[in-house]
Amino acid sequence: MPASVLPDPLHPIMQFLWPLGPDSPSEDRVGAVVAAYTERTGVVPSNPLTPEDRKRIADWLLAEEENMPRNELGQSLPLTRGPLRTFVPLVHRNLSMKLAYLQQRACEVCEYLPLRPLSIAFAVNMRPFSAQAEKRKKRLAAIELRIKEHLRSRKQLEVPGWRGQLLCLKVVALQSTRDKVKDVDNLIKGLLDAMQDVLYDNDNSIQHVSSQRVIHAGSEAFYLVQLFPVRDARLDVFDLSLPPGWLAGQDEIDIGNLP
Repeated sequence: MPASVLPDPLHPIMQFLWPLGPDSPSEDRVGAVVAAYTERTGVVPSNPLTPEDRKRIADWLLAEEENMPRNELGQSLPLTRGPLRTFVPLVHRNLSMKLAYLQQRACEVCEYLPLRPLSIAFAVNMRPFSAQAEKRKKRLAAIELRIKEHLRSRKQLEVPGWRGQLLCLKVVALQSTRDKVKDVDNLIKGLLDAMQDVLYDNDNSIQHVSSQRVIHAGSEAFYLVQLFPVRDARLDVFDLSLPPGWLAGQDEIDIGNLP
């Protein structure tokens, strides 16, 4: 990044927020911004923050970013991003290593709870299926019941510590070219329904789902699953109101009158 867009290293955001990094708890990052805001403006917000405080701090952050030096493209440095620190493999020696990476990599959007050691990763040794393709409801119910019974028989999957928590769910489906290739979005619906009441109380516990399909020429086909307890996605947001303009000019699609 050109030096012309680097902020003043004495800027309070640089001093308070950036050293924490993205892996620090959300309350620490929010507290760092409040401290920076107080140092810059002399205003001490309420504790806990009121909606008015949140809006003022959000507006302050925008104004601070707009006052940053700009590069030749007119872009200023987003102070709330900070330096990125990522480490990902560039190549994989074999398919097993790639599958393990896809299953176990950290989520890029969720914030894990301190209970992360209690997260679970496991395989479901059955050929990935599409709930949509199963036309017979009785057969689909029987498939899901069989998966439930199998999961309940695996004592290592009992993780009562995060029941009731918000969850991040990752599913990797390995498919064989010897089978009919199924749509990636349909591959996980039946599996999610089968895991309900076993690994989590209700589907509404799941805050984030990622689904990936890998196709290979071998005969093996199965699911890899990982579940993490995560924090509410709104915790590091200052202004919780949605400003107008996101859907400007678009009429809402009304499905209430459909037969």
